[in-house]
Amino acid sequence: MVIETVVLLSLWIFDGGDRKIEGWYHQNNVSSCLESKRTAERNSGEQLQYTCTLEQCEMTIDQTGVKHCNKILD
Repeated sequence: MVIETVVLLSLWIFDGGDRKIEGWYHQNNVSSCLESKRTAERNSGEQLQYTCTLEQCEMTIDQTGVKHCNKILD
């Protein structure tokens, strides 16, 4: 496990008056995150919101060598 500051595309769901995070996706850089965000927003409903943020994450590498953010650190 490695702690890194990474760019995340986060998916938020509005449930009543509450907003909760449903998932996040590690991005290589801010521009690719914004491009993915625009694509996702074009194809999503109104109860979903996407954000691009810099976050400190616990990162792991899977069997194929791809990094994943397992946990966002506060």
